[in-house]
Amino acid sequence: MAHTEHPTPPHSLSDWKVLLPYWRSEDRWKALGLLGSIIGLSFLDVQVAVWFGKWDQTFFDTMFAYRVAACIALLPIYILMTPIIIWNMVRTGRITRISVLPMIWPR
Repeated sequence: MAHTEHPTPPHSLSDWKVLLPYWRSEDRWKALGLLGSIIGLSFLDVQVAVWFGKWDQTFFDTMFAYRVAACIALLPIYILMTPIIIWNMVRTGRITRISVLPMIWPR
């Protein structure tokens, strides 16, 4: 392997020479908006996961405490959460169209 006099670090200033013109172009506001949307949706995804976790804890605590009325009261929330859970699984790739079809139309 050839020895270079001045090795380029993995993230050098030459990277900025490529990136900065894009962020200074006319598309910068659109790009910043998309970046903000991605960051916001990531925070929302984490918040929804925390909310599901708290609901799950509440449901199983009431179930193991044999509080039937409280468990039944939590079921409508689960029914409302189910489409969100399925959408999130499809969005993240845990369920694909190929794996869902055999569940819907068994042979």
